[in-house]
Amino acid sequence: MSRHIGTSARPEPDERRAPVARCENGVVTMSEPWVDLPGHILGPSLTAAGLAAWVLSANGEEEAAGATVELQDELDEALRAGITGPARVSRETAERAVSLWERAAGLLEAWSATAGGDPHADREAARLRTRVASLRRALGSA
Repeated sequence: MSRHIGTSARPEPDERRAPVARCENGVVTMSEPWVDLPGHILGPSLTAAGLAAWVLSANGEEEAAGATVELQDELDEALRAGITGPARVSRETAERAVSLWERAAGLLEAWSATAGGDPHADREAARLRTRVASLRRALGSA
């Protein structure tokens, strides 16, 4: 059983909501508005969110850095609530995090390439890509 994190407007775990219709490349797909993140990825994902925010901000992308705060706040709330199992978060928030974390990883890799190879930047980029893969699995789009 997962718990919803955040505002009281979120449904109870057993409450059913209609899937969300989305149009991508002319194809309409349906998806649930929530995604359950496995408990074992909450802490590492919180760390990745902070890293992505720092990288984006350091590269002058303050708006993108600020956008990472939404998932960061949801994950922090889950951990502070003592959740050890799955935590239900907004699918849209998780999808946005995938995009932002990929952008941050790309910035780290570009920095490493221009610096003639920076092992720390490469390691952090790989860490972000690992977290992206975890979110994608949770989203069902691995």
